[in-house]
Amino acid sequence: MKGLLCAGIGATMVLAACGNGPLPMGVGGGPGHETGRLHISTLASTTITAPDKVNVGKGFDVYFKTVARGCDDPADVTTATTGAAVTLTPFNVNTAVSGSMCPMYVTTVTRTARASFTTPGFDTLSVYGYVGGTYESPQLGTIQKVIEVLP
Repeated sequence: MKGLLCAGIGATMVLAACGNGPLPMGVGGGPGHETGRLHISTLASTTITAPDKVNVGKGFDVYFKTVARGCDDPADVTTATTGAAVTLTPFNVNTAVSGSMCPMYVTTVTRTARASFTTPGFDTLSVYGYVGGTYESPQLGTIQKVIEVLP
């Protein structure tokens, strides 16, 4: 009967009702992720969507995907420009309330940022974040796209 009851209710309730252990609780829902703390996002794909050609000094939109999970919500994206390179770094913010449960889901979020180049030629657009896995030892790295910058 207990197995039938567990099969008939939602996944959140299954863990609690079936005694498979408590759902993760606490400040921030994960090691190093305190409530309100910004942390670098995990990149969800290796694709950057941006124009292939742009004019020097002219802003353009950049689109890429990051991972959102539990109590992590997308936050700001910082932009660093150095010569012929622009690096975007997306951040998430942890919105957990101490002692409350964070949902156990992973989803992707399309992020948008503005960028511009100051040097004509073939310049590099990079997005810096965690790559190589959502939970299994991701490493900080970049995904890149070369863009032709016209004078």
